[in-house]
Amino acid sequence: MTKRSITSDEIKKLAALSKLSIADDEVELYSQQLSDILDYVSQLENVDTSDIEPLLNVLDQINDSKPDEPQPSITQKMVLKNAPITSGDFFQVPEVIKKNG
Repeated sequence: MTKRSITSDEIKKLAALSKLSIADDEVELYSQQLSDILDYVSQLENVDTSDIEPLLNVLDQINDSKPDEPQPSITQKMVLKNAPITSGDFFQVPEVIKKNG
């Protein structure tokens, strides 16, 4: 396992890219903390995954949805039957844009 060390310059660059202001006394602290995190994550390189099959999804689920098949539509008469107010073959709604004059 290779020990990865994040430099102070890298911390300052990350802060600038993230638009964060970091005090000079925090730079060394963050440098050590991020180095420790990278070292911890690098332990994954030592895990033997040769007998593990690749996964498409971490959940053991099967898509059991029904196929998308065309269905008959509701008729215009059936739709308008549920409307509170109609005008001929259309829904009638309150006026939302006032006409000038």
